[in-house]
Amino acid sequence: MGDFHPFPEEVILRYHEWYEKPPGSILATLEKKALSSLLSPQEKDLLLEVGCGTGYFTAWLAELGFQVVGLDRSPPMLQAARERHGGIPFLLGSGEALPFFSHSFDLVAFLTSLEFMAQPQKAIREAARVARKAILLGIINRWSPYGLQRRLRQRPPYDHAHFYSVAQLKGLLSSLDRPFRISWRTAILSPRFGFAPAHLPWGGFIALRVGFEDWPHGAEVFKTDES
Repeated sequence: MGDFHPFPEEVILRYHEWYEKPPGSILATLEKKALSSLLSPQEKDLLLEVGCGTGYFTAWLAELGFQVVGLDRSPPMLQAARERHGGIPFLLGSGEALPFFSHSFDLVAFLTSLEFMAQPQKAIREAARVARKAILLGIINRWSPYGLQRRLRQRPPYDHAHFYSVAQLKGLLSSLDRPFRISWRTAILSPRFGFAPAHLPWGGFIALRVGFEDWPHGAEVFKTDES
């Protein structure tokens, strides 16, 4: 499954508990607002979350109305996800080699997980193969004050993370062999002054949708057959 750094049990517990009380719960609410601005859940839309961890965002997506499947390559993370969210299928697998047929899901999501992929461009190409409608990315912004703080502190699990800017995400997407549109928003991550959605390139959290279908007017368009 490629390079993988197993998380100690205390990191797994802290990872989920961080979302359940301030400041984590406040920041997660802002992240969800940014993501929600790019989602229009349809009845029976099938969504795969790659790198689902303990299932926090997977369960939230299910609450929005998606039929969800979580995938992660960490057995301890999956065990924690199954214990917390028993009604959701959670599978063992790698984002760089998704164990699904092409166009098996309507959407494929990486929510604070692409940062931990050893081969992120390969993972993006795999998502484009499996997704019918869109890829959804939720990324900590490399050049935001929040991202800089995370990078400098170098605490698990972020000591193994590679954060991205909006421009760097566009670079990863440039290798896709399908025409697509992108639309992105950010969240300003602060327990006191945070807000979302915004369209500021220095926001702490980037929500980016790669649409393989018509998307709102004004979205940036990238076509791989252009010179």
